[in-house]
Amino acid sequence: MRGPAARKRGGPFSCRASGRPAVGSQADGLSPKCGLNSWNRPRVSFPPSLVYKEGRKGYIIPGGGSNPIGATGYVACAQEIQRQLFDNGLSIDRLCVASGSAGTHAGLVAGFVGCNMNIPIVGIGVSRDPGDQEPIVYDLAQKTAQRLGVGQDIPRKAVVSFGDYWRPKYSVPNQKMVEAVNLMARTEGILLDPVYTGKAMAGLIDLGRKGYFKKGENVLFVHTGGSPGLYAYIKPVLGLEKVAD
Repeated sequence: MRGPAARKRGGPFSCRASGRPAVGSQADGLSPKCGLNSWNRPRVSFPPSLVYKEGRKGYIIPGGGSNPIGATGYVACAQEIQRQLFDNGLSIDRLCVASGSAGTHAGLVAGFVGCNMNIPIVGIGVSRDPGDQEPIVYDLAQKTAQRLGVGQDIPRKAVVSFGDYWRPKYSVPNQKMVEAVNLMARTEGILLDPVYTGKAMAGLIDLGRKGYFKKGENVLFVHTGGSPGLYAYIKPVLGLEKVAD
């Protein structure tokens, strides 16, 4: 790692990573020493002007890429979903997605509202309960819509999340996640990651069992990737290591 950030040690961050140059760019990594469940809180004072002095351009990417620019990618996802539903003559009643640093959830909300899709989105929190998560998603959805010039307000009721499936902590396995990951692998051949989609699918399954999703409804689950993360959780996923309830 190069530059002022590499030379400045001893603060709340440990500089341990450096990306390979890509198209003439370099990624300087800052690893927060703030523990689980605070990974997406901006706690770094690292003005891009520091690298300007070395003739480089700096840009701070927030946790999860969750700002209006990053969330715009999932506005495009919403447009793609609408197009594929139309092209294939399909309809859905709800969409279910993991809700963490908020970019995915907020981008889909802004996209669905902007496209006048009138399809409820259900977020399954992977790090917070609804009282904390929903205001973050709503704020980012509004800012994303403003950035894109969406000509209508984002209704507060468009942001819905559930927080019963992420404990005991962000990224820490629980039994419902293990059940969901195994069920999808064995019955559908779909691999879920234990941190995001595994816990989101656990929420979808449990909400279905409780009657939140009605019989006959078509629910679209958005798989956000991350299945290589299974390698870090082999023992708990295979039942070789005890996990939380």
